[in-house]
Amino acid sequence: MIVIIPLLFLFASIYALYDAAVLRATKLRGNSSYAQVVKVEHTIPFGIRKFLSKRDGGIGCDYVVRIAFPTKDGASVSVRTTVHARMKIVNGKRIPLFVEGDHIPIKYHPRFQKAVYFNMDPIKDRQGTLFPIVVWGCCTVLLLCIVSYMLSV
Repeated sequence: MIVIIPLLFLFASIYALYDAAVLRATKLRGNSSYAQVVKVEHTIPFGIRKFLSKRDGGIGCDYVVRIAFPTKDGASVSVRTTVHARMKIVNGKRIPLFVEGDHIPIKYHPRFQKAVYFNMDPIKDRQGTLFPIVVWGCCTVLLLCIVSYMLSV
């Protein structure tokens, strides 16, 4: 019973490592395309910064968007994803970065087409970095050691 919780954390860590590695591979070797924003489901400003704007007039937020894009094979893929981006404040009003009907440059993984890398200037430096792979790799190794120790005792 005591091993179940570390095992759950180990499986979650392995999934996060896999997700970060696929996004990194998409950034480096993905196929380019243009996606159309079908729907902006949620715009979620986060932290205390949602009340205080930065000097440039933007606040951080997460967008939950549904996009559709054509692949090289001609098939159409629809993806629901979360994007970390900024929201502009102009004259005291919040203006979202994504609007329904926009066409956005993306990269998608040829094998895992649901892994999408947004190739836009305000977003592309925040996705597919090496840091999450290192962090999740270390967490996975540490949890694997803990679980193996608990199973051997």
